[in-house]
Amino acid sequence: MRRCWQAYRMQNDTHQEAVACDLCGADDSTFLAAKNGFRLVRCRKCSLVYVNPRPRPVALEAQYSIDSYVHHQHERADDASWRPAALARLALI
Repeated sequence: MRRCWQAYRMQNDTHQEAVACDLCGADDSTFLAAKNGFRLVRCRKCSLVYVNPRPRPVALEAQYSIDSYVHHQHERADDASWRPAALARLALI
């Protein structure tokens, strides 16, 4: 599924939008990292970390409504082994 989303994202850059910080509204951020073709930035005013540019709602709807995504989430909900790794990644931010 990740490859499908990356291919979709790379071919549809018009489905992205540059955004200000959702928490404080500031339009001043600094680049942190790139992952799977997405840029993570940190707001210089309030320190919120967010994706910018982010996918437009139509792109998110197309991605998360496909059957393979829904099936994957049901499988993952039954497998607790992913949680420790996810928490470790979260601690890096």
